[in-house]
Amino acid sequence: MDRILTMDIVAAAAVMVLLPLLDPFAVVLSAHLLLYPYLHFTGRKRLIRMVLIGTAFALVWVAIAGDIYQYAFTSPMIGTFNTFAFLAWSLGLAYLGVIMTHAEKRWRLPFRMRLLLFTLPYWLLLMTLETIAYHVWGYQNLPTGSYPGLPVCDCIHAPRWMQAVYLSMGPVFYTAWSYARKNLTGRRGRTAAG
Repeated sequence: MDRILTMDIVAAAAVMVLLPLLDPFAVVLSAHLLLYPYLHFTGRKRLIRMVLIGTAFALVWVAIAGDIYQYAFTSPMIGTFNTFAFLAWSLGLAYLGVIMTHAEKRWRLPFRMRLLLFTLPYWLLLMTLETIAYHVWGYQNLPTGSYPGLPVCDCIHAPRWMQAVYLSMGPVFYTAWSYARKNLTGRRGRTAAG
């Protein structure tokens, strides 16, 4: 395992360890703000575009969701916009995208295989983190708590349409990021991160 991949995994693990120990909003805000200089100092400034795409997806999603995100812990709101949910989504997409760039460097695969390689870990991590957050850390979204969770993990307690958004957010993000790399950089056919 190369040094930067190890650093990426340690950084993501540190966020997961700190979330239940400290103020959740402070953890995701700090991690999000540190991600930009981290990518710069590790020589991966080109990945900032990917982080911005994930941030845009999170912004649109949380704006659409509105006041459906309300947690038992204090989370700053801007009107009905929950900043914790926004930062958590943005950070989750960004970290998985950063890790994905390592796989793309090792294996030159067609888009469909890369999408599958992104989607399966996305679903696994999403369900694992949602299960731990709900059942262990007590991060429960109050307005959707009465809805049944997914049967596999008793997680993502929300209306079915919201569960569908959760499951599709990663693959749609990866598709948009891949499209942007291929069509907006002027370097067609490039599969490595960029």
